[in-house]
Amino acid sequence: MVQKTQLVINMINRISLSCLTLLIIGQTLTAQPSLVSDRNSVMNISDIIELDASATHMYVLSDSEGLIVFRTNRDTLQYLFTSEGMQQRGHKVFADARFAYQYGDHNRLTVIEPTSLLGVFSSTTLPSSPSAVTRIGTYLYVALGQYGLGRLSLNSPSQFDSPPDRINIPDFNGVIMDVVRMPLQLFALGSNGNLAVFNIDGEDLKFDRIINIEPSIEKLFVTKNTLYGSKNTGEFYEIRENGAINLKFDASGPIDKIIRWDNSWIIRTKNGKILYWDQNENMHELRNDGGAGNFITYANQKLWLSNYNEISSYFLRPFQQIPSNGEFKITPIESSVVPFPRAVLIPLSAANVNPKEVRFQYSSKIDNATIEGHGFYWQPRINQTGVQAFTISAITSDGRIDSTSFTVDIRSFNSPPRFYPNRPITILVDENFTLPIKATDPDGSDPDLIRYHGVDLPNGASISERTGIFNWTPERRQVGVHKFRVISTDQFGAASSTDIEISVRNMDRDE
Repeated sequence: MVQKTQLVINMINRISLSCLTLLIIGQTLTAQPSLVSDRNSVMNISDIIELDASATHMYVLSDSEGLIVFRTNRDTLQYLFTSEGMQQRGHKVFADARFAYQYGDHNRLTVIEPTSLLGVFSSTTLPSSPSAVTRIGTYLYVALGQYGLGRLSLNSPSQFDSPPDRINIPDFNGVIMDVVRMPLQLFALGSNGNLAVFNIDGEDLKFDRIINIEPSIEKLFVTKNTLYGSKNTGEFYEIRENGAINLKFDASGPIDKIIRWDNSWIIRTKNGKILYWDQNENMHELRNDGGAGNFITYANQKLWLSNYNEISSYFLRPFQQIPSNGEFKITPIESSVVPFPRAVLIPLSAANVNPKEVRFQYSSKIDNATIEGHGFYWQPRINQTGVQAFTISAITSDGRIDSTSFTVDIRSFNSPPRFYPNRPITILVDENFTLPIKATDPDGSDPDLIRYHGVDLPNGASISERTGIFNWTPERRQVGVHKFRVISTDQFGAASSTDIEISVRNMDRDE
């Protein structure tokens, strides 16, 4: 089953990165917090689109593999199962102590039971697209937009598949955008800033009041029994019992998820940035490569983060000393054209870092490329012709990151070089003559790799293999017509030829 899901858990016996020290000589150092991967916990899973965890299970949603479920033991993760095709049921996963819930931009809502052999408890189609869920006992409450706040029974799969009950909220205007709960209260957020508050009595809800939030917020969060809200512009507030709000920080963009880490915060924005708001109320940017995914969750008392096709636990190195002069940067990779079936081999390097302290990985729809050390290798298959896009990312042991993108155009046929047209030429004896003979490669990546070869050249004539320049000073005994051929080859061995005709005449200068 593990092989079927292409899941690889690498237990690497190496010194923990927490013990590595980056030696920097002759450079000014600055203090910067950084996230550092624990390389003993690495898992390789392709196309990750969501990550969430409860106290007992972790869920990884892959756009190509489906839903992968782990049990969170004390110090390790135990692989349980993979539900293939689950990515079609939505791109959001929310987990609680018993179930996980999957939904997206359509009306389908699926309940995952991690202790079941089948994985899926039940699935239902709702009157509108769900935007958030929370459970109280055997009931699941769902934010259903224009439909309002819905309730579904989790007593059995058949009851869950029944139409939801609609919870009446007196004097409430606007659509329901979000719903969260604390131990004794449930909160439903409306689109106009109204916040409906319910008291929890066993498995029943009792409406308490409506609170008007100013300025209005768009998303709710609960951590450590405290209610928070955020605006799409990035402001993050603590919401007090009377509805008053207190600005905590500004993420400068919509917030996707927050994790409370001791007295500090890890924040993921919707564009994939990872921020760190420390206990001294200073904001730090830990990850800005949104294309890497950077989905986060908290399991086994550790922060887990996805980076392209890799997941591992991370620890925070609060103030790592890194060079302030000399930006860490991957050497750019130029796009290229390669004829099938030649392999693609690209060296990888980065500036301002010890090569031993940097690790590379790639992201692409292509799944059969590899990175070995500091080299990218890909042997294309016959069904992979066309333009394929790749992103190479690099991360250093001190947490610095960078990425670069390029394309490889796999051509099923390698077109030979094409010569510029030429016509017969007349030259004089005893006078030096040069002729630039040029060809172009219609699908080559580097025109400087065309090579020229002369066949049956006149005595004393030569042609530059690299530039194609023909050079000849004919003698008097060579008066007449001379014909010869020039062959050009491209970087992949395709060849073409052109015939040249030169007439040599013996004329004095008066003529």
